[in-house]
Amino acid sequence: EMNLGTGVLFRSRIEITRILQRLARDRAVLSAEVGDAGQLFLTRLLHVDPSGEFFFLSYSEERRAKAALLEQASVVFRASDKGGRIEFAAAAPSETVFDGDPAVRFAVPQVLVRSQQREHPRFTLPSDASLRCIADSAGVAPFEARIVDVSRGGMGGMIYDPGVRLAPGTVLKGCK
Repeated sequence: EMNLGTGVLFRSRIEITRILQRLARDRAVLSAEVGDAGQLFLTRLLHVDPSGEFFFLSYSEERRAKAALLEQASVVFRASDKGGRIEFAAAAPSETVFDGDPAVRFAVPQVLVRSQQREHPRFTLPSDASLRCIADSAGVAPFEARIVDVSRGGMGGMIYDPGVRLAPGTVLKGCK
């Protein structure tokens, strides 16, 4: 389900094509939940047909997510760009090849929603304030991080050791 919230709804094929082309140019990551288990499918837009008929996505490394994606009649994709969050449902996935690499082809969506990135304003912490946390203390690999900004709604950003690798969608358990 797409969430309209405070979003702007686009129906113009020209405008939708332009937004998708910008996502492709910026190499933005698109995500979708696919299959019964709601597996995360992460991808990038490779190319958007200039006439606005179809677009190509790169294949996910995750084989099960790839199979689940192709079984669905339509898929809701989410991405972020400088203007906020973008959501659209794309139909008719089919396997193909683009520039010599495996790809997935979709029909360009008839509707696209752009919503503001943040529901609540963010507050940057003063550099002398030290908000330290232990992330994932109840998980597999606890690590120390520093909170750098936080919104009234509880969303924030943190800085941590570059050696710590977090895959998109990772849930950190027992943060303190």
